Amino acid sequence: EGYYERSLTICSYVLWALGALFILIVLCLCERIQLGIAVIKSAALFVAHTPTVLFVPLVVGIITCVYYVFWIAVAAWTMSTLTEAESEQGKRFSWSSETQYSLIYHFFSLLWNNAFLMGYNQVVLAGVCATWYFTTPNQNGKRHPQGAVCRWLCWSIVYHMGSIAFGSLVLAVVQLVKWILAWLAAQTEWARDHPTEACKHLCCCGIGGLCSNVTAMNRAYIGVLSCLGYAVTCFEKFVKFLSEKAYIQVALVGKNFCQSSWSAFTLVLRNAGRIAALGGMVPAMRFLGLVLMTLTAGVVGFFSSVGIYDARLSSPIGPTVLGCFAGFVVGGEVLDVFAISVDTILQCFVADEEMTGKGQGGVFTPAPLREFFQQETEGVCCPCACGAKGSTQQQQH
Repeated sequence: EGYYERSLTICSYVLWALGALFILIVLCLCERIQLGIAVIKSAALFVAHTPTVLFVPLVVGIITCVYYVFWIAVAAWTMSTLTEAESEQGKRFSWSSETQYSLIYHFFSLLWNNAFLMGYNQVVLAGVCATWYFTTPNQNGKRHPQGAVCRWLCWSIVYHMGSIAFGSLVLAVVQLVKWILAWLAAQTEWARDHPTEACKHLCCCGIGGLCSNVTAMNRAYIGVLSCLGYAVTCFEKFVKFLSEKAYIQVALVGKNFCQSSWSAFTLVLRNAGRIAALGGMVPAMRFLGLVLMTLTAGVVGFFSSVGIYDARLSSPIGPTVLGCFAGFVVGGEVLDVFAISVDTILQCFVADEEMTGKGQGGVFTPAPLREFFQQETEGVCCPCACGAKGSTQQQQH
């Protein structure tokens, strides 16, 4: 009993320390959190003023589905190309080396085209959001960039296809290396368990003999491949993160991918605190929003099916599940647009701030960000700053 009580006491102390550390971090990042809230409000205004931007992921999604159908058909046709050979056990069918290389190339084309479509979607959304940001508001404070979605659907192909293709190529190469390392680890583990059959079943490029004769029983080799796979996966996440920021720079200033990547990298270094604050807020907001939309759609599907088809419906589970699925898909699409809009508005805000001077705001600054500028100038960005200002004024009086 005494050990149990001491364990609970230690756990409570650890939790109190973590809570105090969290409060200190929030207080230190108070200004950046306020900026993140202002950016999120501005992104909500963008989606409200330009609702047609929600059709961009839908169009790209349709193109992606059509491409997947084409890719599966070509892959099935390529895999059906077999070579017949006579052996002691009878006729054997296998893939030739040309077919294997074709499958590898076809798989790489899937990675490249998938990354290209994702990059195209990001450039279009970033371009529309940047156009909205730098559009002069009307008398009601609203911004309605006419034809921005259609223009950026065309401009991204005409002016930025090379940048998107190169950025997606870099990401596809990293992903291909990751898959090759995972395949080597799986094949090596299989060769360790079946050392006598490794040379027969593994591919004809020499890896089978290497795995079976040299490293079939070497667990360290499998560990090294796994570590390399984790390292490549981390590098892939870094490339994705930098590519998202670089695509925004491509849409914002029109530079090529390499120059945009460097500009995005230096921007992240100059605004590490702001991006870190948004990096913690946006995923949490996206998760909560996705859960809320999914549950809301499920509840609507349940009550509408029960209210309309109560006498003819055997069970409301099907409509409820269908409603949850529809809410999940639509919510994911809306929140993806929202997330890219937040990153774009932050970069537009930084550019606007650097052009007009910190703490001043520009002509194109949205209302939530302008309020943040005013609060920052007055020194009331957070309660602790407000209290500090009040005590300073009392001392002056």
